[in-house]
Amino acid sequence: MFLNKNNKLVFHKLIEGIEGNFLNNIIKKYETDYRTQHFDTKSHSFSMLYFNIRGCKSLRELESKTSSNSKLKRLINVPSVSQFSRKNATRDYRVLKICFVI
Repeated sequence: MFLNKNNKLVFHKLIEGIEGNFLNNIIKKYETDYRTQHFDTKSHSFSMLYFNIRGCKSLRELESKTSSNSKLKRLINVPSVSQFSRKNATRDYRVLKICFVI
């Protein structure tokens, strides 16, 4: 995404609102990071937010857009398309719903 004058991603500014205690409390409440190694709930919610903002049509498109931007890769840990699909199917939807409704 675009860089602002501080050389920060605009996307970073957007996620500052849901980062921190707010998201951590939701993750603890629904225990969505239990036995998670790489693709945690925070990365999942940030990647879904990026997916919607950029208007991506598929998980493969999301993976290619994030892998080509090094600053974005530090913010979002996007796994393989198959792992992303599995997490979409198994992770508790209420966490993402709370993040996006508020």
